[in-house]
Amino acid sequence: MTLKTISDQPKTFVFTYDFEDFDTAQVAGHALMGYMTGTYCQPSISLAYKGKGTLVAEYVEDNKLNKIFKQLCDSFKD
Repeated sequence: MTLKTISDQPKTFVFTYDFEDFDTAQVAGHALMGYMTGTYCQPSISLAYKGKGTLVAEYVEDNKLNKIFKQLCDSFKD
């Protein structure tokens, strides 16, 4: 498998997802980080957590990854 590269003029996107609690948000954040690390040569993502369970991911890419990120996060919902 070849890792993806990002163009010389990527965009910055923000993805936000609300979970029931901080622990679930943190586990999902690790999943997003794993996705980026396993997909890109030089992944660029930062994670933050707000309130009792809101995950905020800021990432650099040529296209939005919100659909993929939402699918990953949805898998952690009860």
